Amino acid sequence: MEKNVQIPENILTHFVEAARETIGENLLGVYLHGSAAMGCFNPKSSDLDLLVGVKETLDDSTKRRFMDRVVALHEEFVRISGSSHAGIEMSVLLQKDCKPFVYPTPSKRMDLCFQNKKAGNGLWKIFLPSSIE
Repeated sequence: MEKNVQIPENILTHFVEAARETIGENLLGVYLHGSAAMGCFNPKSSDLDLLVGVKETLDDSTKRRFMDRVVALHEEFVRISGSSHAGIEMSVLLQKDCKPFVYPTPSKRMDLCFQNKKAGNGLWKIFLPSSIE
């Protein structure tokens, strides 16, 4: 089976820039996982799975500014790929909740989560821990 590993580097670069600019000194790192990290990414059907590590919980204003940029990048990725199955899936995790790290990560340990799903009203679903227990 031939692997298709055409990861959209510009989307990853802009995602990291958005995290650095929005989260600032609270940011520990951005980590790629899933198919892109395992070498089996398909730009027509794979999500870009990203973990964002932070020192402390993000305030609501920071969450909103960051999610505005994440949603814009997600929509750009969907446009580039030509597939509504592709997109960004992202979770923000607190440093204290990563020791020991558990996969899959329980929703209660996420500070913020974005998945490639739309609500019935056409708006993106942005999950906060209290809404996904």
